[in-house]
Amino acid sequence: MSDNLFGQLAHSQSDPRIRAWFAIVSAFTHVERHLRQALAETFDLSLPRFDTLMALAQETDGVTMGDLADRLMVTKGNVTGVVRRLEQDGLVRRTSPRHDKRVQVIRLTAKGKRLWSNFQTEYARVISEHLTSLPKAQADAIAKALLTISDVTSP
Repeated sequence: MSDNLFGQLAHSQSDPRIRAWFAIVSAFTHVERHLRQALAETFDLSLPRFDTLMALAQETDGVTMGDLADRLMVTKGNVTGVVRRLEQDGLVRRTSPRHDKRVQVIRLTAKGKRLWSNFQTEYARVISEHLTSLPKAQADAIAKALLTISDVTSP
C-alpha cells in the first residue's frame, strides 16, 4: 500500500475514474518530491523557477507576463515574484515594447539559457531514475491516457 494519502485513497475507491485520479496525484507527488530535492540540491533553484525557465526556453521571442501565467496555469502575481527573482539572478530580462509600456516581455538571458540546458539534463535524469522500472510500452500508454485527460478537460 502507498505511503501517501492519495495512494491510500486510490486503493480504497471503487469508481475507476476516482481511483485513477488519486493514483495520478499519488505518483506525481512521489516523483515531484524527489525532483524538487534534486533540483534544489544541484542548482539551488525551486521547481516554479524551473517551470518558468522551461516556458521561456520554448519562446525565442519572449513571452508576456500574462501569457507566461496562462502557460504555467498560475496567477500573474505568482509569475511576477518568480520572474523578479530570476531577473535578480541575471537569468531573465524584462522589456516593454515601445507601443505599450504596460506590457512586459520576458526572455531568457544567455546565462538563463545555459542554466536551462543544465537544469533540463538533471530534470530528465531524475525522472528517468524514478521511472526506470516502468516498461516503455506502459509509459507510452500512460502518456496517451493522460494526454487524453488533458484534452477532454481543457477549456
